[in-house]
Amino acid sequence: MWIITKDHCANDADGMPSRIGVHSRDYDAARFAKVDVLSIRLLDDDGELIYEALATRKRILDSPEDRAFELLDWCMADAGCTELQYFDDGQWQTL
Repeated sequence: MWIITKDHCANDADGMPSRIGVHSRDYDAARFAKVDVLSIRLLDDDGELIYEALATRKRILDSPEDRAFELLDWCMADAGCTELQYFDDGQWQTL
């Protein structure tokens, strides 16, 4: 499960609407509150921060590759993101 928590492009000069709250199809707020989550950053190919998100540790680190990259795939199509980073053990790691 994952959810967008901050949209750094919302309401920019182009008037883009915020994507805060966009989430995976399997997102369930009650279940999400009970599991281990990771902070996520999604960046474009210039290294600009586009979105911040939360995702279950299982989705990012312990699932088949196609499930781990589902969030990046959505962000790539929506805003041109090319890199997903997660915060673990006190530092940002690239998936």
